[in-house]
Amino acid sequence: MEKIRYWGWMGCLWWMIIFLPLLPAEAHPLHLVSTDLSVEGNQIHVSMLINEPLLEQVAGKQLVLKENKVREEQENQIESYIKTRFVAKNNNRPMPFTLKEITRPEPGHYRVEGAFISTEPVGKVDLSYQMFFEFNKGQHQNVVKIENGDQEGHYVFHDDNRHLTFSKQTDLSVWLTAKEFVYMGMTHIWFGFDHLAFLAGLLVAAGNAKNLLKVITCFTVAHSITLILAVMDIIAAPSKWVEVLIALTIVYVAVENFFFRTYPHRLTVTFFFGLIHGLGFAGSLADIHLPKTNFLTALFSFNAGIEIGQLLVVSLVFPLLRRIRMRNGALERRIIRWVSAVMALLGILWMVERAFEIQIPFFPI
Repeated sequence: MEKIRYWGWMGCLWWMIIFLPLLPAEAHPLHLVSTDLSVEGNQIHVSMLINEPLLEQVAGKQLVLKENKVREEQENQIESYIKTRFVAKNNNRPMPFTLKEITRPEPGHYRVEGAFISTEPVGKVDLSYQMFFEFNKGQHQNVVKIENGDQEGHYVFHDDNRHLTFSKQTDLSVWLTAKEFVYMGMTHIWFGFDHLAFLAGLLVAAGNAKNLLKVITCFTVAHSITLILAVMDIIAAPSKWVEVLIALTIVYVAVENFFFRTYPHRLTVTFFFGLIHGLGFAGSLADIHLPKTNFLTALFSFNAGIEIGQLLVVSLVFPLLRRIRMRNGALERRIIRWVSAVMALLGILWMVERAFEIQIPFFPI
């Protein structure tokens, strides 16, 4: 019976791997933007790489290209949006934003080029960033590379931190990059509801601390391997089926938890599924184009942030589950089945949405 369960689901999984590339699916709507800021004289040059659907929400319709550039009337609309939501001051004096051009360097992304211009050399810079948050329910992040003289650093605008102040005296060190990417990794877990659902499935059925440690270690090692290899372009996988497979991993673990009391292949399954989740993590980083300077710092800091976020979730939930198990074993079994039923439903809905590129009503996550 156990062998039938294991190989039956594995056969289903490989069928999905082979045939899912034929489906017209895309990954999650992307909430990330990558921005380069370069200080030169009395200007701050701005180069933003923005996901196509995100920029089209600003324009209110599909962007029209002419010779690989956006039409003038749409450029004007986007420029007005940026001027009101991305504001710079030099020594407390306004630096008006001027748009230069919007091009499409690659499918799915637009490059917005412009500059903040001052009447005097750039000194103390204050930035206020309010773009795109209204479209992404607070989940938007903008990864900013700052070049100021011989200094270079990275910063992340997010819902809780929309302001930045820097000058030539500001320490734009490797530690700033590490701190910002650790934060990105942590929020990626906390707001990555599919990854949280999978983690919940592992947690509720882990039993004791020893088994939990084994399972979490397998998941951590596996997703770290594919995250690092994918970001370094050593391996690659179409994002359109990676996201569907992530949903399938949730359904598999939920069904196994619901119908069975023992999980003899849980470590093997967790490791294999962890490889898939790592590709999902890598997809998020790929769309912001990790900095060449401090590349390894950014990569390993992001991965460390994922582990910290994951550890915090485990440390909060597992003690409660352990207390329930010690006091009432029957209640523990009911909780496993309730959680698994919700997981299975979520996984199926995510799988349908991602595979067939549809939005299911009343299902916002």
